[in-house]
Amino acid sequence: MTTETTSKERVAMPADVTVEEVELALKDVFDPEIPVNIVDLGLIYGIEIDDGGH
Repeated sequence: MTTETTSKERVAMPADVTVEEVELALKDVFDPEIPVNIVDLGLIYGIEIDDGGH
C-alpha cells in the first residue's frame, strides 16, 4: 500500500535537514522518459527550508 500527498499537503522534515541533503535526495528522482535526474535536467530552481522543517 502506498500513500500519496497532494500538492496542498506539506511533508514535515527533521529540523536539521540541509539544502544539500534535499538536493542529494532529489538527484535520485529521474525523469520517466530519459535516464537523467531532475536536478541535472535543471528542473529544480531553488530549495528553501523554513524553521518548521518544510
